[in-house]
Amino acid sequence: MAQMIDTRTSDNIPNAEQGSPISTFIPNQVYRIGTVGLNVPPNTPGVIRVEYRGVLGVTLLPEHSTNISIRFFVVRGSLPTDLRVASAFETYSSTQTGNQVVLVNGNDFNVPAPTSGTLIYTAFATSLAEEVGRTGPETFTASVYTG
Repeated sequence: MAQMIDTRTSDNIPNAEQGSPISTFIPNQVYRIGTVGLNVPPNTPGVIRVEYRGVLGVTLLPEHSTNISIRFFVVRGSLPTDLRVASAFETYSSTQTGNQVVLVNGNDFNVPAPTSGTLIYTAFATSLAEEVGRTGPETFTASVYTG
């Protein structure tokens, strides 16, 4: 039977903002959405599994002229170059505007127990074509289990 060891949530923008975005994603720049540090004893027995889910609220600005692609991904670690464990990719046509939500959900199986006692996961996002508004929510949650 699985046993929960820890769960954490990072709220970067906890609620969707009505109207104007509070900032923007500049194309091809990687932005940190949330980081969680899960407490996992180094001597944890059994198979360690991490479940994570993220929500990214964006607004497509009316002046965009091409399709917009947004990548939302999760790494085991704190840098965008660390081991990628999940990725969501959404593309919107040039005729779409307004608020959109991108979701990423996944599991990381057979995770080694961290020697430091902290298992870090981070969610990142990037716009691959044009500037996109950041309206929120931007939330990232991870839970770790053993057994």
